[in-house]
Amino acid sequence: MKKTHSRKHRINSTREWVKSYSGNHIVKSYSKKYAVNKLCAIKELRLIGVEITQEYEIEIKRSVEDLKKQRQLNKEKRDQEYRITRSINSINCSLEIGDHNPPPKIANNQASARTWFTRRLRIKHLNDGHKLTTSSLQA
Repeated sequence: MKKTHSRKHRINSTREWVKSYSGNHIVKSYSKKYAVNKLCAIKELRLIGVEITQEYEIEIKRSVEDLKKQRQLNKEKRDQEYRITRSINSINCSLEIGDHNPPPKIANNQASARTWFTRRLRIKHLNDGHKLTTSSLQA
């Protein structure tokens, strides 16, 4: 990972770099060269006189916000899958310990028998090598 220099150092060296730059994506190149994000690159390039349109800045801000939202959604999804896996593992452990016990009698308590069979099916589904998803766990 590149070390980010101070703004003062970056701006001083950027003046020469901009004169020799011949590409089309100056913001992207600047952000990669100096290891800063694109919004910081826009700010610093404007400080030395490079013209960057307002529309481009708005587009970059929108893409940064979208990326944050996507990362948050991915994190929530991972957390949910972790919680489901953890609860399945705890059910699996408790059922392995008491696996020799038969299911509850359906006549006595139909709901608990249904729950027992559902848990067994979920565990069998996971042990058969199927991918763990929330849709595969719904009873």
